[in-house]
Amino acid sequence: MFGINKDKKIKELETMVDDMQDLCEKSLRLQTNFFTSYVKMRNKYTRFFDLIERGIPFLVVKWEEPYAETVYNMIKESEIEAGRWTEMDEKVYHAFCTFKGIDKQEGE
Repeated sequence: MFGINKDKKIKELETMVDDMQDLCEKSLRLQTNFFTSYVKMRNKYTRFFDLIERGIPFLVVKWEEPYAETVYNMIKESEIEAGRWTEMDEKVYHAFCTFKGIDKQEGE
């Protein structure tokens, strides 16, 4: 009888170890996926993450807002003047203009 209980306990422990190993592997996959997603987002939205990481307050303006074009143009002018306006900024700006139905020419 002692042997049966011992074998049963060993089997239960093996199952628990297997479950723990599965959970650890799942946790590692989730962490890897999160980190990969973070890196992709960090690389895509560098200014946003720079502000957050440095604790600098910032504004968010939805593209749908009636004043969005004015704000965006002010930002664009300032960034061009400072030499920080990138090709990616220009692509996003043109996507914004398309969204708003604004006819803008490249470099305008």
